[in-house]
Amino acid sequence: MIKNHNEIFDEWLVLRCQTGDKKAMDLLVKSWHPKLLKQGYWHTRDSEAAKDIAQECWPHIIRGINTIQDPAHFRVWVYRIVYRRAVDWIREREKNRLKEENSKEIKKEHTAGNDEGQEDRIKMMRKQLQLLPNDQRIILSMFYLNNQTIREIAKIMSLPVGTVKSRLFHAREHLKKNLNKMNYEKL
Repeated sequence: MIKNHNEIFDEWLVLRCQTGDKKAMDLLVKSWHPKLLKQGYWHTRDSEAAKDIAQECWPHIIRGINTIQDPAHFRVWVYRIVYRRAVDWIREREKNRLKEENSKEIKKEHTAGNDEGQEDRIKMMRKQLQLLPNDQRIILSMFYLNNQTIREIAKIMSLPVGTVKSRLFHAREHLKKNLNKMNYEKL
């Protein structure tokens, strides 16, 4: 695999950080903090939570950077830290979030005209996504929204490739089944 300039530079920064170079650590933080924010946001869909997750990751990264034997693994290692922090946040907040969404759904206002059908379909899709198990929802977002490969997802989540493929398949099937069922009930 051919590496791009940023990957090579990140690997060099990791090596420099392992020697105690504070400027290299500053550059690594400057380069990777936006990526951690984005990854945290994709998992949580909450910008404040993403900020907290990114901040919580840095002490772990700084303490653990010397344990990385191959700097090429830094990317997956960092994303795994973000993933674990995001899963903790999701578990902690999931029940409250679902209650809030259900109460918002009850209070929703209907819009008139052709936009109503489109809006209803979007809300229905969002609701069905939230009903998916966490592992399936996260894999869907990593695959479709963050454009990560199945192999990268497997490394980040510490899962076999086959398990990621299976969860992705089941998540798609679950969505398809429930959306078809809801459309049938509306008729």
